[in-house]
Amino acid sequence: MKNQMTWDNFLAKADEKTQQAMRPMIEMLFEPDGISPLAFLVNHQFLLSQGREWLSEIGKEKYRELQQSRTPTIEKFQSNLDRPLAFSNWFMAAYPDVAYWLSQNAEEVLKEKEIIGVDVDSPDAATMLYDEEKKIRPEIVRRIVDHYLTHVAPALECALQDD
Repeated sequence: MKNQMTWDNFLAKADEKTQQAMRPMIEMLFEPDGISPLAFLVNHQFLLSQGREWLSEIGKEKYRELQQSRTPTIEKFQSNLDRPLAFSNWFMAAYPDVAYWLSQNAEEVLKEKEIIGVDVDSPDAATMLYDEEKKIRPEIVRRIVDHYLTHVAPALECALQDD
């Protein structure tokens, strides 16, 4: 099945608050990285439902179709207890492979100023790394994803595939 959803379609259907919150992430991260809107939405719904089936909302047939778009690494974040507090749902949904790798290597990655662009020993490191909700800032995510693609894996799990 060819993915028909685009980020423009996603934004057109979203409410104003979602548009304002997501547009910067879409422009800075998702579009340049070729993140599939469908994979993102299915992964995001998986996170919100903590892996419980949400059949009543969409019907069995559509659920089976959507399950095929869920990416394998998102399963590692099924429970809220398995999710690092500093990771936003949007980050885990769009970059589950990067989020999992980062969760396993956080101490090493955060100490590398070359990777994140922040000296974690500086007094203002926390405000440079995290937003007001204590989540990793999108510009830091950009640097981490770039490092991941250069040094860890050649492709992203949620990137659109050429059919």
